[in-house]
Amino acid sequence: MVIAAVGLVDDLRRIGALPKYLGQFVASLIALWGWGHIQSDEDPVYGDLHPGIILGAVLTIILLTGFSNFFNFMDGIDGLAGGVGVIYSLALAAVCIGTGHRLLGAGSLMMAAACLGFLAHNFPPAKIFMGDVGSLFIGYVLAAFAVLTTNSGERPAPFIAVLLIFGSFIYDAVFTLLRRARRGEKLYEAHRSHLYQRLVIAGQSHRRVSLTYYGLSALLAPAALLTPLPQTRSGWRYWLWPGSLWPHLPSMFTGSKPLLPKRKPCTQPNQQQRSSKGK
Repeated sequence: MVIAAVGLVDDLRRIGALPKYLGQFVASLIALWGWGHIQSDEDPVYGDLHPGIILGAVLTIILLTGFSNFFNFMDGIDGLAGGVGVIYSLALAAVCIGTGHRLLGAGSLMMAAACLGFLAHNFPPAKIFMGDVGSLFIGYVLAAFAVLTTNSGERPAPFIAVLLIFGSFIYDAVFTLLRRARRGEKLYEAHRSHLYQRLVIAGQSHRRVSLTYYGLSALLAPAALLTPLPQTRSGWRYWLWPGSLWPHLPSMFTGSKPLLPKRKPCTQPNQQQRSSKGK
């Protein structure tokens, strides 16, 4: 509930970046204390990787705080975060059930149902919005479920499967942060530099951009589902990880020129300047 409280306060009175991130860090420490850290990683290329307590704890905090923020960053246009949240939750549920984590799988299915119910009212043109309280909470819960799949049960899931499930949002957020850092921009300031925001600025509708991210997320899901299988440690495993990145390669070019032809910027009802939310 700490992460939801941080988001709610930020929605109501816009707290600064430092107290906001501090609250997220505290929430991550609570999860680390209660649920443990990432313990094993069956990498499809390099084999079994076993981080120690310190490295596992650091990776856990990075995943919890990082992905909750990434999910929040991507909640900037109608339908995007809600729809992708459904896909992430369903893919995570499949991985959990496939590796024997049935309780976590049930929780992921409940999250998928919640996101789907929200999406019914948030798909363009949106009638309601997720806000920080919703986006931070969903990102945090999905990341927490992912951590638990790697350190519990008889058959821990490989951490790389989690990264593949969340790949579309992680890629957009990390790519944008690295590009802004290279330009010397302040990373904690609001901006409109995310790839999805650039598509909207180029004239694409919220509906089209959201559907594009649905497709990218759905394309990454099969690779995540295959990763826990024993066959992924055989000869054909080597194309699994790099092959999953190909849908994102065209977006590399958006750093220098538009991915799509320039159009008149799209304005939609109830947008309320949400496209500038990408922190």
